[in-house]
Amino acid sequence: MTPRLTRRLVRLAAGANVAAVLAFSLAWAWSLTLLRNNDETGHFDYAYQVWHGRLPVFEDGVSVKPPFASIPPVQWTAQHPPLFYVIEAPFIGPFVDQRTRRRGGVRRTSRQCPDGGRRGAGP
Repeated sequence: MTPRLTRRLVRLAAGANVAAVLAFSLAWAWSLTLLRNNDETGHFDYAYQVWHGRLPVFEDGVSVKPPFASIPPVQWTAQHPPLFYVIEAPFIGPFVDQRTRRRGGVRRTSRQCPDGGRRGAGP
C-alpha cells in the first residue's frame, strides 16, 4: 500500500469511529427517562425560575411539576450559585413555557394547590 492510501484509510477509520460514538451516545441519551430523580427535577426547576427572573426558595418546593417526574418536597438546589442556571435557562424556559401555553396556561404549583399540585389528593 502506498502512504497516500494508508493515510486515506486511517482518516476513514477515524471518521467511522467518531460517527459510531456519536450514534451510540445519541441512542443512549434518547433511551433515558427525563427527570427520573429528584436531582434532575430540582436543577430543571431552578433554571426555569431563573428564566422568569427569580431565584428559587428552599421551602417553596419546585414550581414545575411534570406528571412523569420524581418531585422533591423542597427546592434543595436553591443553595447553588445561579451562574450555571443563567446559562441553562434560555434552553429550558421556552420549552416549559411552550408546553404551558399548549395546555391553556394552567400550571399547578404548591402555592396554587393545597395538595402541592398532585392530582387526586384533596382535603
